[in-house]
Amino acid sequence: MRALLRFGLIVCGRLMAESSAFAAGTISGISMMQQLDEFAKPLGGGKLFLIQAGTTSAPQNCYQDTALTLAWPKPITLDAAGRVPQLFCVDGNIKIRSRGRP
Repeated sequence: MRALLRFGLIVCGRLMAESSAFAAGTISGISMMQQLDEFAKPLGGGKLFLIQAGTTSAPQNCYQDTALTLAWPKPITLDAAGRVPQLFCVDGNIKIRSRGRP
């Protein structure tokens, strides 16, 4: 039993070490997440604002690729189904705000 537990911990540690090399700059849990309005309908065409933590309005740069070279426009527009596109940000704390359709 201990050997199996030790093996599981080694595998988990190895996966975390490998994934952290590729995961730098990602926002886990928000990419492709569907945003809903107050009536639980998809917020298609809505806007997503990413703001630097510790400020009230300084925008946080977010990118379309893991190399952090193709910047998203600010604010980011949600697709027709209200989903957030895949995005990557520089590591750090950020605030996220969403707004409805114009």
